[in-house]
Amino acid sequence: MRRAAENAGSLPLASAVVAAEAGADAGMLRSFIARLRAGRPTSEPRLEISVVTGSVRSHGKDVKLGDRELELLFVLARRQETLSRERLSALLWPERDEDATANLLKVHLHHLRHHLSDEGAIVRTRDGLRLCDEARVDLWEIDRAVSARRSREIRNDVERDEVTRIYERLSGERPVRMLQWEWFEPVERSIRELRSELGQRLARYALRSGQAAQGLALAEESIANDPFDEAAQEIAISAYLAMDNRAAALRQLRRYREDLKAELQCEPSPSLVALLQIQEVKSA
Repeated sequence: MRRAAENAGSLPLASAVVAAEAGADAGMLRSFIARLRAGRPTSEPRLEISVVTGSVRSHGKDVKLGDRELELLFVLARRQETLSRERLSALLWPERDEDATANLLKVHLHHLRHHLSDEGAIVRTRDGLRLCDEARVDLWEIDRAVSARRSREIRNDVERDEVTRIYERLSGERPVRMLQWEWFEPVERSIRELRSELGQRLARYALRSGQAAQGLALAEESIANDPFDEAAQEIAISAYLAMDNRAAALRQLRRYREDLKAELQCEPSPSLVALLQIQEVKSA
């Protein structure tokens, strides 16, 4: 359906399809999707993976996996693609030789399929291994939903609610064992950066809607994740200025400048400093 919508050349239709796939408000397709779902029996997903929370469900049942089986499954869930055996081995066992990794992969794949109670959940192809077509992975769905909105700011409360749902889906914490996987570090960073991006979009919409305190709270979450995120710093300063708290805005800028000098030996951008100068001119 998504490909057909894209071929039709309609951005609203394509966005509605992506939203429906992600479980968000389908907008112009809302009634159609409701009728479609009402006309078919409900069934649990064959394989459901939440990278954000580290959880796995197979045919509607929670599945507990050992460290190696979970890592193998999540490597395959990292992207919607087929991974060669060589690439899998390099990610999972970079210190082992080829013969050892081939045996390890065979053993852990057998155990993984057994725990999922579904031999076909992991598909073996000539090129390697991939998840079955029916697999649902939260990061895949979130990436599609965000990509459909990346070219524009939030325009209304409906879009704000859709982005809020995605933002909240990204709020989960991964189990400690996942954070110990070396290959997972870029994925973890991507999750946090994506949440900050959405948080800042929500914060800017809050400022435009006259809700400065909400915008400030969202900006502070981004700053806690990355103190050197200047976009988040700008939102926080703008929120203080919107609340007529110039002293707090100055403190925010001063702390940011001190952190930059101490850690990166640089200064805030002129445009950020200009926020306070512009406010001074308006107040004069």
